Amino acid sequence: MSPQCPRSAQPAGIGVGAPSVVGWIVVRWLSDAQQVASLQKGAMVKVLLVLAAAVLLATVVACAQISEAGPMKVPEGASASAPTLKMTEGEVRKIDKATGMLTLRSGPVENLKIPAMTMMFAVVDPKMLDIVKKGDSVLFTADLVGGKIAVTHLEIAK
Repeated sequence: MSPQCPRSAQPAGIGVGAPSVVGWIVVRWLSDAQQVASLQKGAMVKVLLVLAAAVLLATVVACAQISEAGPMKVPEGASASAPTLKMTEGEVRKIDKATGMLTLRSGPVENLKIPAMTMMFAVVDPKMLDIVKKGDSVLFTADLVGGKIAVTHLEIAK
């Protein structure tokens, strides 16, 4: 039994031969319970494969549109260095200017789900290492930068 798609029953805006006609036919055909019951196993598999291919194509198109948008940028007038993350309290344990690393004993870094501990952090700006000394109490933010956990803002606690 082949599906019928009379012109008068087509939704507005669908022309003969348009790809959406095929989708409309499938939906119309599958909505009739008697016809679904009479479908042979091979025909149902073909219908499901067509539907799966349509979903895959729609996903690829959506992903391509997202990638064309490019990375998000900081809006004009906003400061990229201003802390927007919750500040974490810490204490400077070690400063390694040669590697650009700072060892901090800190409370939990909530945005990264890091519990309170002592750990080494990279710094986004090597000048940060010049404003602190071992034993200083600091407030800082950290985030993933270039695949590494890095201090993005650092100040001496008052």
